[in-house]
Amino acid sequence: MGSPVSRAWALALFGAAGHPRPGAALAVTRSGIGRAQPAQPGGRQRGGPEYEGDVLDATVQPCDARLTARQPPQQRIAARPPASQATPAAMYPAHAQPGTRFGAGPSSSSMKVLIVLGPVLGPVLGPVLGPVLATVARRLPPAFHGAVFSRPAGHPPGKKARCCDNRPAMNQAYILTLSCPDKLGLVHAVSGFLLEHGGNIEEAAQYNDHATGLFFMRVQFACGAHDHAALKTQLAAFAGPHGMLWQLHPVSEPMKTVIMVSREGHCLNDLLFRWKSGLLPVHIAAIISNHRDFYQLAASYNVPFHHIPVTAATKAQAEARQFEIIESEGAELVVLARYMQVLSDDLCRKLQGRAINIHHSFLPSFKGAKPYYQAHDRGVKLIGATAHYVTADLDEGPIIEQDVARADHSKTVEDLTTMGRDTESQVLARAVKWHTEHRVLLNGHKTVIFR
Repeated sequence: MGSPVSRAWALALFGAAGHPRPGAALAVTRSGIGRAQPAQPGGRQRGGPEYEGDVLDATVQPCDARLTARQPPQQRIAARPPASQATPAAMYPAHAQPGTRFGAGPSSSSMKVLIVLGPVLGPVLGPVLGPVLATVARRLPPAFHGAVFSRPAGHPPGKKARCCDNRPAMNQAYILTLSCPDKLGLVHAVSGFLLEHGGNIEEAAQYNDHATGLFFMRVQFACGAHDHAALKTQLAAFAGPHGMLWQLHPVSEPMKTVIMVSREGHCLNDLLFRWKSGLLPVHIAAIISNHRDFYQLAASYNVPFHHIPVTAATKAQAEARQFEIIESEGAELVVLARYMQVLSDDLCRKLQGRAINIHHSFLPSFKGAKPYYQAHDRGVKLIGATAHYVTADLDEGPIIEQDVARADHSKTVEDLTTMGRDTESQVLARAVKWHTEHRVLLNGHKTVIFR
């Protein structure tokens, strides 16, 4: 019956009943096929934001054969709605704006032929082509079916129709982390518990620390038989006899995070970008700073910015306000992204196990201000960074991640500083990612990382 393009154009031109659509040109868009607006003076047509198609699939290439899948022709032909029901342009992806034409331009000879011959040939060819096209559509293989989006009966105008999908709903995914005294049969016991309660293990890792006699495990599993609350209740009964410390986290819930920063913004900027790019399973709820330098950066990401100056006289009040914000946002993680104030022992205890700090790895050799100047003066050959959990012992908490970059005699202070900032950003991002994916388990003053 011809190419997919010709089939789709014929449908749009003549309609399901074979009658022509007078005065209308065909607009092929990345969202489907629909009628353009009436011809404008000079023979040019436009398919502006008034277009609303019944065939909506931005992943389908223009005029793809899949657009003629097994659907009644009338459901695959887009009808132009009234102007009051126009679909906003923002509804479509940037690369799939309605009215986009492919191949020849809007004033090409093919468009003119369709406009001129449509009203003439429609009454003649419509009764013949209509049944033929319907038969072809019914005989398309099943592989074509998943590409068609159609509006069910009663679907309100202006709403995107959903894909026809008969697959069962996916199970909820969880991450279980636990630690307990090591003994025989723990892996069997955990996997047996999950099997008994309808869990399907998707990823698992364990570690036996012979020095401490502790067992650590991380399991990601899917379960549709029980909700989160019921699983927690059953896990508590299971874990008690084994002396387990455990946590259960739904995978779908991003970790609420508050970032604290001073006047160096490389780590903050990197975390914000990774978050918005979908590279970190977090929700950055607020940014706290003792300076105003990055309020515009926070605003560009639509994140609340809290400026809380800190002096020796106001430190207690400032930390009280900081902790109030952290708690009000329900933050599970606090990231010190180059926050250059030493936290009090009291705040460190409140944030134990959920606050991550980043610093250069010159400590304890080069303390104080301008560590890179000191390192350059000594001719160091490695630039490093360390991400660790915050404790009352300054910069001595359990280490999560470290990395280094090599330097040589040709590097200036500025080169070393740039290398250090890049390394700090990468190390902190990895530490945050592993923590938010629940891959980090505390083992005394050390960590177990299930990468």
